[in-house]
Amino acid sequence: MLSNPVPARLDEAHFSALIEAVRGEVLDLREVQFLDPAGMLGIVSIGRVLERAGERLRLLPPRSEEVRKYLERMDCLKYLARYFDVDPAALRIHERYLRRSESPVLLEVTEIRDSRDVRAVVTAIKTRVDKILKAHLRYDDLAVDRFAVALSEICQNIPDHSQDEGLVAIQRYYYESKKQNIVKIAASDSGIGIRESLTERYASTRPVWNDAAALELAFEERTSRFFDEGRGNGLKRVKDLVLLWRGRLAIRSGTARLVIQANAPQQAVAEDLPFFPGTQISIFLPEMVQRP
Repeated sequence: MLSNPVPARLDEAHFSALIEAVRGEVLDLREVQFLDPAGMLGIVSIGRVLERAGERLRLLPPRSEEVRKYLERMDCLKYLARYFDVDPAALRIHERYLRRSESPVLLEVTEIRDSRDVRAVVTAIKTRVDKILKAHLRYDDLAVDRFAVALSEICQNIPDHSQDEGLVAIQRYYYESKKQNIVKIAASDSGIGIRESLTERYASTRPVWNDAAALELAFEERTSRFFDEGRGNGLKRVKDLVLLWRGRLAIRSGTARLVIQANAPQQAVAEDLPFFPGTQISIFLPEMVQRP
């Protein structure tokens, strides 16, 4: 069984606690009361990594029907069934809550295997999420285009650098306490991670080379595993947009996590976290404030 409880709130900030909760043959999510795209992808990624290693956990789904409805709306239940042993009856919800094929308020969990999938995500952004950004976050056409480019950069990093497949999901929320709309974006892969991707080109040039050093380097201009001219600005562009739009970006790879936030004086880096393969990205974008 589990040696540590699963947090009741599963988001990017609680991923390490979720990893540490997996110590036996069961992943018990019954007490989970809230999860966001990053939390959802975290669960799926754990199941995928363990199955790849020859382990398949039994999953106990959340008791909360609201949480199960959210998993259905985000098309996540099929991934839970793919990577975990789970009783279908425990996932059942009333048919009126079943996912609609087209939703104006989110991008369901979407697989990223190659550049064709990246293009499909960008198309979805332009046709569906465009409504969110304009109607709820007050983005103009230029901002929507920049958003699509930033998301494309994040997704393209999966086939280009991870040597693995990955997942992406997007959700809009309304924060009643702040009277503000926000969008959360999450992307995750279980590949080689940023340090391994950059090792051949940069390890010998750095006094310290670990996951934290690689994360910080990844956001510098023209940092890439490839030697082609003009490569390596993708994460730098994403960072610049997040800061411009007064958002927040968190990225985790291996044993390190880096947080970039508009109102923080500097990047915050955490080291010696529980190891998890690949790279996990979470982005928070607030509604734009109208200037007088």
